[in-house]
Amino acid sequence: FLFQTPEQNRKEAGVEIAAYAGENGIADLTGCLNFYDTDQVIEEVKNGKLFALIFVLMAAVDLFLCSLLIYGVKLLSDYGATSRKYDLLSSLGMKKRQRKKSIRTETSGDIWISLGLSFVIAGIYTICNYHVFSEHGRNLGEGFLIRWLIMAAGYLLLNGIAAEIYTRVLQKLLIREDISR
Repeated sequence: FLFQTPEQNRKEAGVEIAAYAGENGIADLTGCLNFYDTDQVIEEVKNGKLFALIFVLMAAVDLFLCSLLIYGVKLLSDYGATSRKYDLLSSLGMKKRQRKKSIRTETSGDIWISLGLSFVIAGIYTICNYHVFSEHGRNLGEGFLIRWLIMAAGYLLLNGIAAEIYTRVLQKLLIREDISR
């Protein structure tokens, strides 16, 4: 409930409402200083949305960096086994290109399986929230699901690029190790 008070009367209305609230013991339970100044209320709503956006972006960056760290640790922990497999493939006479492809398929498969599963779970969660918000009359805006798909595709793309970089580094390490023997 916002009051449409003309701008020239807002100060007086605020004083009168504050005096009335003080006389009658009305506590401010809303967290908003006043409702006679619609500009202030709208500004507070915008600030709340900005805070939510920044929080979500920070959480997304944090999750992305955590996924990179986990994938890097996994590759490092599997390095010995991967090196032995690479040596075995080399001793069996497999060409360098085929060995690289085999290692790429094995190492990048792990990240794509986990990313695919996380994408499905996030999609289910988002669709459920969308329906709950819609049932309770809260509009998430036109094109919400499209924007979500674009952001999710960007996240998948970034993780795919990171997986490719990790895989190429691993391949170079294995080839360098193979040459040094």
